[in-house]
Amino acid sequence: MRVINYAERILGDNGNGIDHLHLVHGPSDAGKSKTIADIVVRLLPQLGKRRKILLCASSNNACDELSKRILKELGSNYETGILVRVGREAPLDHDVCEHSLESLAMQKLVERMQNGELVSYQTANFIKNNILNNAKVIVSTLN
Repeated sequence: MRVINYAERILGDNGNGIDHLHLVHGPSDAGKSKTIADIVVRLLPQLGKRRKILLCASSNNACDELSKRILKELGSNYETGILVRVGREAPLDHDVCEHSLESLAMQKLVERMQNGELVSYQTANFIKNNILNNAKVIVSTLN
């Protein structure tokens, strides 16, 4: 089965595949990242308030590529915090760095400090949890 047909299989049947785990794998340059980005962008309006999409890949490079593809597909429809890149290491790609959990949390902490608020370790954890709760797409490596 071609990867492109897989998107139609997931999204077809009135979106009944939305609540299931899906594994997309195949050889290099088979169109996996583009297909996944297309699926994510098409599923976002159907998620509602509580559901999320978790994307996992085997490497930081793969996560960064997926993130870039999704951001490109969303284009002007992107709102800050819809996509959050998480991981122990900072994203390797500069275009993805500003979408990392650490970067988004740092931006919020700086805003609070500029408003004269005192921030603490608990504040940072609260902000990170809030970012993840509001995210619609979370991208991470498998380890």
